[in-house]
Amino acid sequence: VYGMEALRGMRIPINTLRVGNDNLFQSAIFSNTIATLMNVEIEVLDTTGAVGAAKAAGVSVGIFGNPEEAVSHSLAPVATYGPSPQDHSGYAAAYTQWRKYL
Repeated sequence: VYGMEALRGMRIPINTLRVGNDNLFQSAIFSNTIATLMNVEIEVLDTTGAVGAAKAAGVSVGIFGNPEEAVSHSLAPVATYGPSPQDHSGYAAAYTQWRKYL
C-alpha cells in the first residue's frame, strides 16, 4: 500500500493490481485488505514472482512490446478480489496507525 501511494503521488494510475499466486497474496484476508485500502481490483495470476520478474526483463530487452503483452501470455487468474466498502474504515484506521511507525 505504501509503495502504491508513492506511485499515485506521481500521478501513475493504478486500477488493477496483477500479482503472482505466491507469498502473501495466497491469503484472501491479505488480498482483500490491499484491494480495499487501495480501492483496486486484484487479479491473482497462476504464476510466481520469479516468472513476473522474468517477464519484466523480457519487456526491458524487447521480447515483449509492453507489460500488458508480457502478462497476456498464458497467465490465467486463479482468484480476483475487489474493494470491500464495509471494511474500509477499519482497515484505514489500522493502516494509519501502522504508518506512524515508519
